[in-house]
Amino acid sequence: MLVDAIVDYLEWETSIKANGTHRPLIRDSLVLIDFLRFAAHNEMAWEDMFTLHTQKGFSHFSGFKHASRVLIALSGFLYSNGKIPQASDNPKKADRFARSL
Repeated sequence: MLVDAIVDYLEWETSIKANGTHRPLIRDSLVLIDFLRFAAHNEMAWEDMFTLHTQKGFSHFSGFKHASRVLIALSGFLYSNGKIPQASDNPKKADRFARSL
C-alpha cells in the first residue's frame, strides 16, 4: 500500500509542477524512498505510518533535514483521497501545542 501511495503522490506532485508550482520533486522522491526503507525495516502497519511518533522516529532515522515535511504532505494527500482517517501534523507544532496546555 505504501508503494502505491508514494507513486500516486509523486504523480500528483508531478502534475502540480507541470502547472507551474515548483517543489523539489527529486528530494521528495528520495525522502519517500528513505521512508519506505524505514517502514519496511520497522515492519510498520499502515495505520502506524502517519502518526506523530512515526514522524519523529523517521526524522531521527533519515539523513534528510526536515524529512517530516514530506510525510506531512503525503499524509495530507492520502487524507484528501480517503486513504487514511487523519492527516499528520507538524511534530514541532504539536510539541509546542502540548507544552502550552
